[in-house]
Amino acid sequence: MENHVLKMPKMCLTRKIKVELTLCFKLLNDHQINLDVLGEYEPRTIFRFITEELFECETDDVQLPGMTKNIIYEEFHPNHKMDIENETATFMNDFFENRFNEYSTELNDRFVLSDGCSLNRETVIKKLNAFIGCFDSFSNHKYVIEETKFQWNEDKSTGLGHAEGIVQFNAVLADGDSIHFEDRFKFYMSNEGYGWSIYYFVFPGFTWG
Repeated sequence: MENHVLKMPKMCLTRKIKVELTLCFKLLNDHQINLDVLGEYEPRTIFRFITEELFECETDDVQLPGMTKNIIYEEFHPNHKMDIENETATFMNDFFENRFNEYSTELNDRFVLSDGCSLNRETVIKKLNAFIGCFDSFSNHKYVIEETKFQWNEDKSTGLGHAEGIVQFNAVLADGDSIHFEDRFKFYMSNEGYGWSIYYFVFPGFTWG
């Protein structure tokens, strides 16, 4: 006699997980715990994290009116692709808004150029600001990340990665004229256990000489 195993349709299972996940978040909130999920993941992934990892964590039972314990999912399970893309976005924003300074943490403390020479972070910031200072402002800027890759050494908690794509912008001169730039960009990044940062880059118009 043939045995038949009834399986719940995938759509129904996904809907059930979403319902259970909503209840998990409510339970956390009832205990003044706020879970932030910065990236996009399958509901099953977050449900498993809450039920199999987060519920097993020990914490001080301190509940005061208006006080919450904030937890970020990516602190338990880093999303390196998302972090590399975020550092790329930060560089772009600092470039077009002329905001490079000692607080530009997307830049590594040490840069290694293609010829093997190295520069410190302060020197790179001066070079960037010197290039940006040639123009009055930037307009019509946009970019697309086409590829993000990384290699992660789990034993040493270090990694190397890059992001590349196309960027275009108009660099406006003091007399009102503008120069149009459109080409590929590439950011080479490293992570020594404290987050991703750029240690070399290729960017339209910018030269290291």
